[in-house]
Amino acid sequence: MARQRRHRDRHPTLKVDIENAGGAWTNQEVVVDNGLVTSRDPDDLPAFCARLVEEIAEGAGGALAAGN
Repeated sequence: MARQRRHRDRHPTLKVDIENAGGAWTNQEVVVDNGLVTSRDPDDLPAFCARLVEEIAEGAGGALAAGN
């Protein structure tokens, strides 16, 4: 089964691990990939929470739950 390349944003020390696992690391406050919301660190929490609420309100998380 082929793995899907996901875009994630995490703390910079995890960049190599994310790329080695097939992910695409970006240095942004918040990243949304098919309903999956990620951020870099606790300083980004206000933006992360706001975007998470938006995604839930839009129902975008349904695609992630369905495995798409």
